[in-house]
Amino acid sequence: MFARRPFATVCASVLLLGIIAAVPRRVAAQIPAPTRQFTLFAGRTTDGQGIVVIWGIRIPAFSADSFLLFRGPANAPVGTSVPIATLTSTTRAYTDYNLAGDGIWCYQLFAVSGGILAYSSLEICAVVFAGIPGEIKPIIAQGCNQFYQTLPVGTSMRDVAARFSTPSAVLGIWRYDAAQQRSVSGYFADQTAPTDFSSLPVTGEFQYVCLTTTATYG
Repeated sequence: MFARRPFATVCASVLLLGIIAAVPRRVAAQIPAPTRQFTLFAGRTTDGQGIVVIWGIRIPAFSADSFLLFRGPANAPVGTSVPIATLTSTTRAYTDYNLAGDGIWCYQLFAVSGGILAYSSLEICAVVFAGIPGEIKPIIAQGCNQFYQTLPVGTSMRDVAARFSTPSAVLGIWRYDAAQQRSVSGYFADQTAPTDFSSLPVTGEFQYVCLTTTATYG
């Protein structure tokens, strides 16, 4: 399930992208060698649609200003890894639903301090094939993010909200209605607020949820 790619792949991405403008281009040559400041794990989501990356951070990397997560295909040409998320020290997981296709995808985490890349993790990889379930429940971050819906048509949206590990954290759930060309609401924590639908009209699609705290789904 796991594979390794040359560290030069990430290095070239930094040169090309300027690290999401969070780190000046001038520090690209100062990219640190991987250290054991991080422990990284990656695995397929239980819905078979993405990869969950989970990590731990040791001191002194924990005190960094921010963290950058990079992703790229395994055994790909140099320069194909790209930054996919800017994170804080309290974040410990990221669910990647934006994969370009099936295959082996590799991840590396960087700590940024004072505009300089201070630490980097070893690279970890996982294989994904759409529709084949994995072993890790999707971890949906605080805020508004997408999740993949597989419950039967007709399932109450209240039951959908209850599938989150912290149901009380669910503020609202929406889906995109192609016919209406807009997002429609199916659930609000405020039960007096009107919604566009109250039960699932379709299954096997991405929907959107707003959470007050990070939670798993499924």
